[in-house]
Amino acid sequence: MILYLDTSGKTAKVWLDENYAEFALDRNMAKELLGKIDAFLEQHHSTWHQLTGLALMKGAGSFTGLRIGASILNAVASSEKIPIVGEKTTANVNDDGGEKWRMAAKKRLLEGHNDKIVVPFYQKEANITQPKR
Repeated sequence: MILYLDTSGKTAKVWLDENYAEFALDRNMAKELLGKIDAFLEQHHSTWHQLTGLALMKGAGSFTGLRIGASILNAVASSEKIPIVGEKTTANVNDDGGEKWRMAAKKRLLEGHNDKIVVPFYQKEANITQPKR
């Protein structure tokens, strides 16, 4: 089984093979996403140990969202020794429901690829507000 994660937008999207869930976590993504994925796996009678691969939509998208998704899946991949791959997508992610990047990731995982660490692709510099001091 492959777990796919897309945190590039306002909602986190997760697939377990073809099972799908979407979580509107907004500013609580860092705090709640791992628990939501755990519950999603449990709902589908699965665990991290049963996964054969992890796939991350690595960008472009929300700077913070991409970092959160990458941090979670990279940590799980390392601790559970699960192969991980990252794939970029076009600006219009919702055009195909995320199918193109997921199919590319699945192909790479089935071919035995393992990025070991997925680095987010931001496409542009982060828009970080400067302190008002």
